[in-house]
Amino acid sequence: MSTIELHSRKLPDTCRLKSPAQFSSVFKAANRKGGRFFTLFILRRDDGAVPRLGIAVAKRFFKRAHERNRFKRLVRENFRIHKETLVGLDVVIVVKKEASLCTNREFSDSLRHAWSKLPTASKRSV
Repeated sequence: MSTIELHSRKLPDTCRLKSPAQFSSVFKAANRKGGRFFTLFILRRDDGAVPRLGIAVAKRFFKRAHERNRFKRLVRENFRIHKETLVGLDVVIVVKKEASLCTNREFSDSLRHAWSKLPTASKRSV
């Protein structure tokens, strides 16, 4: 796989929530949807801009960096694949402790199911 192919698969900075203020605004005003392995916080923006993603994986549940990174990679990849259907949404995913017991496939399937339940750009309310 070439460097160009890898770069095109990267989640752009415009699709990421980075600052604590951005995360706080989502946590304060968002609707919450629970799942078995994670909790989604969804905030609809009226500007119809690109969807943005924030990921929170607690050190207290996942002591080793490679464990935390595993879930971040899985979330980013799933978000990248489904971002066309999430236009105008800010999404923060908080990974639960129970995720440590699941396989990558189970976690990805759970994410895929969660994305399908989220409102699309044509729907008005979350």
